[in-house]
Amino acid sequence: MIRILLWTFLVLGAIWIATSMVLPTPGPASQREVTVVWRRTDQGWLRAESWLVEKDYLYQEPKPPLYPMTLLPIIVTLSVGALILGQPKG
Repeated sequence: MIRILLWTFLVLGAIWIATSMVLPTPGPASQREVTVVWRRTDQGWLRAESWLVEKDYLYQEPKPPLYPMTLLPIIVTLSVGALILGQPKG
């Protein structure tokens, strides 16, 4: 009974730590500057930044869908919980 209670508290603590973790965000200095590009059309001069989108997504590494540091407390807690529950009662 104590093992299950301890394991429950460890899981809840790991979930609390994982959800309260602050993830790093890029600052304003890391944003790219947008160059203004004008194109002559039948309707007159129009800005063409939305037309000339660079395909930089082809050359970037994929980002993980979940930040790995949020999974670390949960993995550690589940591992410790499995070790605690797997101990012989004697």
